[in-house]
Amino acid sequence: VKVANECFGQNQVEATIFSYLDEERFNAIPAEPTLRQAYGAIKWLINYQEGMFERMDEECMSRITSQTSSYRGHQVFLAPGKHVIKTQTCFSWAGCIILANPSQETLETDYGMIEEMEKTSLFHVKSPSADCPDEVTAIKSCAVAVVDPFSTGAVLAFELSQLGYKIYAVYSSNLDQLSNLQNLVPQGLSLSFDKVVPFDSNIATLAAKLTDSPLVTLSAVLAGAETGVELADQLSELLGLRSNGTNHSEERRNKFAMGEAVRHAGLRAVKQVKSESIDEIEKWIHEEIKPQQDDFKVIVKPMDSAGSEGVTLCRSVDEVRAAFDSILGKVNNLGLLNKAVLVQEYLEGQEYVVDMVSRDGQHKVVAVWAYDRRAANGAGFVCFGQRLLTVQDEPQVAAIINYQRKVVDALGIRHGPTHGEVKWCRGEPVLVEVGARCHGGDG
Repeated sequence: VKVANECFGQNQVEATIFSYLDEERFNAIPAEPTLRQAYGAIKWLINYQEGMFERMDEECMSRITSQTSSYRGHQVFLAPGKHVIKTQTCFSWAGCIILANPSQETLETDYGMIEEMEKTSLFHVKSPSADCPDEVTAIKSCAVAVVDPFSTGAVLAFELSQLGYKIYAVYSSNLDQLSNLQNLVPQGLSLSFDKVVPFDSNIATLAAKLTDSPLVTLSAVLAGAETGVELADQLSELLGLRSNGTNHSEERRNKFAMGEAVRHAGLRAVKQVKSESIDEIEKWIHEEIKPQQDDFKVIVKPMDSAGSEGVTLCRSVDEVRAAFDSILGKVNNLGLLNKAVLVQEYLEGQEYVVDMVSRDGQHKVVAVWAYDRRAANGAGFVCFGQRLLTVQDEPQVAAIINYQRKVVDALGIRHGPTHGEVKWCRGEPVLVEVGARCHGGDG
């Protein structure tokens, strides 16, 4: 844009806008550029070395930016500490220098000078050393697949890329079904993928696409978002990687099955029922919850959702019916069809979050939070904020952590992150739900 404006007084971006929104200004644009005001070029930077990129040469860059009359701007595409390869395609450019000058001769001289710098001193790249072949091999040849790299999954993919891993993006559904999640990438995060594997209902086909390069070793398959948990389990198990397996995948994603697994393990679990019938739900409420006229409280929610979507505190049978109708048969924000409705007892008390990471069944707590949930804008459980706690801050925190470790065991989670929500209800912890993925947002 900058070069085109200086050379011809117009650019493609503005012309595109005019073509849709301003017929008069569009008509004023020449059919082709005929009047030159300056000479312009973009010098794509060619890297001739392979190894670990350290930095751009300060002296060369100072000469380009301060002493070259054609210089108009630049970008560097290489990241310090990251393995780089020799430029062969547009995907391996090292960067670009934007040039413009009234004198064609001066422009060409500056262009040629930069080209000579590329070959000799512009880039500081540490060549693979015979003393540390394992380090270079690991950086070059290892990849991690992230299933649905949205929300904190995007941050996970970015951080893995900074460590030198190739990043494979895998999608658990067609992208139109994941449209609500595609915007959940933290602002300012620049993310690119070495391979994108679109959804395929054949798990073996997906696995083959992830392992089709003989020069790359797939190191792990991780769930980036809630929607990716089941597929990550399936792929990691099939490929023989570190995996929670598929035996308890249903319990890790379906809130009703989750609660029943916790109950079966002998832990306090919420009273609940799932059904496609409002009559069955009403019967269960009267027989199991036995609400009093002035103390009617039950929770109605989708069975597979996240972020408190569709979670409603109902204070009457009429409200239960309305919530039921608003959930059943609708597609939720995870792109999943609500085939049944979950109704649970209302748990009085403070809600906490326990964020853990596990390896081989060893569960480490990385954070405990206390939610500040309140009613707002017609919703009953708006999260205004959350406070970070230590075990010493509140007497019940230790009991909540101990309980949550048993919950994670009951759900067959031996590896990876978990994001658990627990209520402290009448003197004991009770699971609200747990996701086998990182805390949403950005972790």
